[in-house]
Amino acid sequence: WLSVKPPTTRTHCGGGVIATWARSIAQRFWEGETHTLQIDSHMKFDENWDVRLIEMLEALPCDKPLLTVNTPVFWFDDDGRLHRHTARGVPTSRVNHWDATTWVDYGPPHPSLPAFNRFITGNFVFTLGRWNEEVPQDPDHYYWGEELNLTVRSWTSGYDLYVPSEIVVWHMLHRAGPPRRHWEKGNEVVNAKNRVAYARLNALLSGDGSVDLGPYGLGKKRSLRDYEVYAGFDFKNKRAHPDVYTGQPPDPVTIR
Repeated sequence: WLSVKPPTTRTHCGGGVIATWARSIAQRFWEGETHTLQIDSHMKFDENWDVRLIEMLEALPCDKPLLTVNTPVFWFDDDGRLHRHTARGVPTSRVNHWDATTWVDYGPPHPSLPAFNRFITGNFVFTLGRWNEEVPQDPDHYYWGEELNLTVRSWTSGYDLYVPSEIVVWHMLHRAGPPRRHWEKGNEVVNAKNRVAYARLNALLSGDGSVDLGPYGLGKKRSLRDYEVYAGFDFKNKRAHPDVYTGQPPDPVTIR
């Protein structure tokens, strides 16, 4: 432990604006499609990405599979040529730093596939369509910490987290900086929204009942403790297993 320091697919996009609010709105358009895809707005797809993702999802040995990965980047050079970062393979996910934001970053490539994932990464989720109703996005969560919120709620709702067996979606590298960001409104607006979001995340992870989370609380299929054992967290005492920081994937659990 370390102390803290297709036709059948519905797609939701997010990006530099308040992604959780936008994704919450998008989820309401679900009309019973078999699969759902959550991505950022600035993504690039390989050919036949939908067929390939469906095949990956349906090959997984569980009732509620969910594919998620911190997608590698693509960019266009000054001559308009497309480049994709391939050196990471299918990357693991690790915590870059552990505080209120719990920032998830690239870990080393997965040594074998398919493989479990410890975290949901907001820029790519592919899963069953009913996820839209079972794990609705909390529109009040804002930005930082969104991925941990979505992770524990999906896990406790019975979803098993896997990385895809290959990368078929790529995330834009903003070489000159993205054109718009949510913090352009100033620190006062950002801090006010963060206070609400952090209070909701703390209530989710502590279970103290201080905040009414409504439909955005934990699921009923597994406990938060189940997730801590699987992923290597001790939320109450603010500790994390070394694997959380190195990106070593759960196999199938972190704590033995």
